[in-house]
Amino acid sequence: MVRVLKVLMISALLLFTACGWQLRGAADTVEIDSLTMVGGSPEFRFSLEQALEDDNVLVHEESPTILVLSNTKWQTRTVALDSLGRAAEMEIKMSLRWQLNAREGKPYSERQTISTTRRYQVSSDNATGAADEDQLAREDMRREMIARIMRALSKLAPTVDQP
Repeated sequence: MVRVLKVLMISALLLFTACGWQLRGAADTVEIDSLTMVGGSPEFRFSLEQALEDDNVLVHEESPTILVLSNTKWQTRTVALDSLGRAAEMEIKMSLRWQLNAREGKPYSERQTISTTRRYQVSSDNATGAADEDQLAREDMRREMIARIMRALSKLAPTVDQP
């Protein structure tokens, strides 16, 4: 009985991988040898550089492939008020423009704008909690944006001229 269950489980896993199914958050690897990053906020660039290096992409200033980043734009707005007119729910939007180019200026991709939005509850009784919630939402959004860029780079990798 146990042996039959093992065979069924292995068969199911093989079928899932054969159809292209993968765990949420699992990304393809970026098959680009090296990149130069230009622009972007220092904290975003640092996190993206770590993700690229974890994928064995060498990030340096002399690469033939350039990833051009705009500074991240943050927008915050009050979505809901409590009975006293104080903020009860906030919304944060993060947007970023990026493009992948060859050093000679040839674009490997169109300039793309990506954005993400988060909402969180605010308690007027707990100002520290609201600040912590804001910081956690921003970190989560930064991770999501990096994951989206990594997925896009993995799809663009076959079009990039490698030395």
